[in-house]
Amino acid sequence: MRCVCCNRHPKAGSIGGPVAFNLNFETSGAAPSTGGNVPLTPFQSHVWTHALLMTIAWGFMVPAGILIARFRVGAQGLWFKMHRAVQCLGITLAVAGFAVIVAAVSNESLAHFAVSHAKIGLAIMVFGVLQPLNAFIRPHPAEGHKPFWRMLWETVHKGLGYVAVLLALFNIYLAFDLGQVASPNFSSQLVHCHLYAVRMLWCLGMYTLSGNENAF
Repeated sequence: MRCVCCNRHPKAGSIGGPVAFNLNFETSGAAPSTGGNVPLTPFQSHVWTHALLMTIAWGFMVPAGILIARFRVGAQGLWFKMHRAVQCLGITLAVAGFAVIVAAVSNESLAHFAVSHAKIGLAIMVFGVLQPLNAFIRPHPAEGHKPFWRMLWETVHKGLGYVAVLLALFNIYLAFDLGQVASPNFSSQLVHCHLYAVRMLWCLGMYTLSGNENAF
């Protein structure tokens, strides 16, 4: 199935002008078609909204929440509240982004989860939604030691979180194969912004770790 989206393509003697392309939900391919000023369709606007929400959620918020817990950012006990708040906000944005694109695909009568990006995204969302749910059933550590079930829960909780974020970062770049939307060099700008944020988060983690040898 095909839908028409908008892309920017430089023209001779101009900074850049939009051209339409066919976004193939079966092959993830994009082929240029007609030129000229083409306004965004509702579907294109939904795709752009989905991209922004998912990039903010999985490219910034969720990794930041993991770093807060990983390096115990903040005063004693404060890191957990920060971790919980940031992760809940990130997952909320991700659910919103997921709902936007599912509704958009349904409105266009397109096949759901027909490309790798969509299939991986579905798995990521399952992992992400499970995280706050399994946090409610976490066994509390005993005084002075961690029982087996607590250690098992921590392994599963951290493992799912790490896997979800790594898959999400990969999926963000995989989405670029589906085509650019709305502005000149949109993908390039998004990549540079995202890489800058990852570097900043990494520096924050390393700085915090250097002053906290007991971080788990």
